[in-house]
Amino acid sequence: MAGELITGHFELLYPSDYVKAADLGGRELTVTIDRVEWDAIPQAGKREKKRKPVLYLRTAKGAVLGKRLPIGKTIARQIVDVTGEKEAGKWAGKLITIFGTTCRGVEGKQVECVRVKARVNQAATEAPSAVTDAPAPREEQASE
Repeated sequence: MAGELITGHFELLYPSDYVKAADLGGRELTVTIDRVEWDAIPQAGKREKKRKPVLYLRTAKGAVLGKRLPIGKTIARQIVDVTGEKEAGKWAGKLITIFGTTCRGVEGKQVECVRVKARVNQAATEAPSAVTDAPAPREEQASE
């Protein structure tokens, strides 16, 4: 809509199918792992996609989240620490708490990222709409 004032984190201007730190709005969110699957993740500034594992999530109360969480080795290790389970296929049904922070990204730059707490925060169960709502399809995606 023309003339509509834009507020909030700049990352929210660019919808994604994947949970970003900005989606969490500075809050922790306790979620239930629904399942782990492979997905082709778009890479920033590149046309090709990279195959990575992603978590399909539900709120702690059971509602399906509209976004998935890509996991690298750091998050996978954090999930093992929280759940005590090294087999990814057995993570389904386990509670974890995710939060936004900063980490070292490509070229050593500090970037915002999502991490898993070493403990489950039972009080952090209200999911921000940026995480619960699936993003509207973008024109570029529709033409692929």
